[in-house]
Amino acid sequence: MIFKNNRNLWLFIFVFFLVILFQPKAEAASAADISAKAAILIDEDSGRVLFAENAEQRLPEASLTKIMTALLVIENGDLDKNVVISKNAEETGESSIWLEEGEVLSRNELLYALMLPSANDAAVALAESVAGSEQLFVSQMNDRARELNLQNTHFA
Repeated sequence: MIFKNNRNLWLFIFVFFLVILFQPKAEAASAADISAKAAILIDEDSGRVLFAENAEQRLPEASLTKIMTALLVIENGDLDKNVVISKNAEETGESSIWLEEGEVLSRNELLYALMLPSANDAAVALAESVAGSEQLFVSQMNDRARELNLQNTHFA
């Protein structure tokens, strides 16, 4: 017989109940509390969507425009190339580092201004430096977005 005496039986019952009563509890994670209007979290390896909130909602590109600008400038190379600031770049409003027409900065310096203080005038100067005009640069941005399979992204 397995239990030769009552002591072994009681020990077995005690251990059995300890195992049953003190099982770790598994709970589903509570919904993420985010402040963004939309979000999506994707597992890079499997491509499986782990979390989505308003993921299909169309929103303005905001800083994505500056990220794409930086990507194209870096891919274009020659970050030491000097850029002469145009009147068009000088007159760009909103977020600005107050570039002046005729001022000369390197692409590298303008990239810092683009990404750190989010300077729109630096973005215009870089766009003109790479493509010759804002309009041609926007076309390059849209081409690159298609190459990256950013299906719902369009720059204007």
